[in-house]
Amino acid sequence: MPTTHDTPELRDRHRAPIRVGITFRHGKTLEEYEHPPDGIEYVLLSPTGRSSLLRSPIKGALRTYDDRDVDLVETSIGLTCTRSPWICSLESLPPLAAFSLLGMPIPRSLRLRYIARLLANDRCRKIVFWSEAGLRTLEHYGRLTCRDIHRKATVVYPAIRRFPDRSAHTGTDELRVVFSGEFFRKGGPYVVQAFEQLRAEFPKCTLRLCCAPDRDFVTTDNRLRRLWLARVRSNPGITLGRVPREVMLHEILPRADVYVLPSNEEAFGFAILEAMAAGTPVIASDTFAIPEMITHGTNGFLVSVREAAEARVVRGYVVRRLPREILDPISERVYRYLRELALSPALRTTFAREGQAVARTKFSHAVRNNAMSRIYRDAVR
Repeated sequence: MPTTHDTPELRDRHRAPIRVGITFRHGKTLEEYEHPPDGIEYVLLSPTGRSSLLRSPIKGALRTYDDRDVDLVETSIGLTCTRSPWICSLESLPPLAAFSLLGMPIPRSLRLRYIARLLANDRCRKIVFWSEAGLRTLEHYGRLTCRDIHRKATVVYPAIRRFPDRSAHTGTDELRVVFSGEFFRKGGPYVVQAFEQLRAEFPKCTLRLCCAPDRDFVTTDNRLRRLWLARVRSNPGITLGRVPREVMLHEILPRADVYVLPSNEEAFGFAILEAMAAGTPVIASDTFAIPEMITHGTNGFLVSVREAAEARVVRGYVVRRLPREILDPISERVYRYLRELALSPALRTTFAREGQAVARTKFSHAVRNNAMSRIYRDAVR
């Protein structure tokens, strides 16, 4: 019969920590870096160079890293080439396939074969999707039927820190609205047009666009970019400019009445989760994994962006056009939900409370770390 000091729990407690190298400083990654599972030490790796002639728009993807002092490498979103055992952590399959040969396009079938070869290799120990929607892209996008790949694939939701409880702002005439991210791809035009309509009714409302004119107004149509920048800058109720993540989390979101992100395209939506955790009511699009965070009418509002999806407004992560037949109906939906929240402090309070409850349970560090601890330990056996 084992003595107390022989228990697995005590042996694990005295075991050297597993060092997990992280390749990409995404907001999700930094959040989890600060809250590791017991017995796990995260190490932020720095790239040492490019691994091949392949190029990807995903930060940190297809790079080589100095991973000599870690037991395991965990990529975030993109692929990497490493001789260490590694875990692929990703929102969905399409970003993995967003690479070219020195800027020249590669047929999708060849890109998917390359991805499948890396994921099926024994060095790839686990494929961790951030949502059920992401997991489904193995078949829906990639048509990857390899049994080894499906055996490795699992879902572990991202985690977000716990924020203090907060009460929604009680006024009905000074709604403080926040948007962040790439202006066109994340639905900024819908928000601005809806805000213009809202401000005509509630002149004290304000909109904070947490995006940079030179980096976040990305489109192949320079005329479209100039038009929307002029429209934003001419509105006295709109403030434009990026802010550091910690400022967003601790100063902007806690003071906001609504966070709006009606994305044309979304692979997960971590910024939405951050807003929910901060107790900020959310209006977001009904795309991809967002319905796994928001239940419409219970802890937020979901906006249909079907017109944009049907017209394939986003191609290669870039918005190329935005005709009125797409802009107007989606903006009108955003306006209706903004107006409903402006008129109902009680509803804002409900969304704030219910959103925080979801963030503190389904997306807690305790739940995430419990799952990832087992994955890390199995990966280094």
